[in-house]
Amino acid sequence: MALAGELGAQTIETVVLASNDEGLRFVRQHGFVEIDRYGPPGDTIAFVDLRLA
Repeated sequence: MALAGELGAQTIETVVLASNDEGLRFVRQHGFVEIDRYGPPGDTIAFVDLRLA
């Protein structure tokens, strides 16, 4: 993330499967917040978009 800042990134986002509790916990502990939740038609597990606050 330091390199992203050096390169001028204004926003850092990631996507985690909603069923991945450890992944969601990890990114939230590092300052990411949920901005969207979606899933392709027919899928039962959503994708969670998160952005670094």
